[in-house]
Amino acid sequence: MRMERWERDLLASTTVEDFSKDKFDRFVKVQKKGGLNMVDSRVQTRAQIDKVDHFFILSNYEALQNKFYPEEG
Repeated sequence: MRMERWERDLLASTTVEDFSKDKFDRFVKVQKKGGLNMVDSRVQTRAQIDKVDHFFILSNYEALQNKFYPEEG
């Protein structure tokens, strides 16, 4: 995934503590439906998230899972 400098800067300033549960849940919903590799950029459209959020989730999936659903971790 190619990112512009401003996107990289935004990604660097995003934290697990501040990340939206709603965005994570939309990503997981697409994941559970199947049919797409979760790295595919079409995930962004289907989950209604932007590229920065998509990359953040991919990079921090386990930490987000533990934050929002600790009983499943």
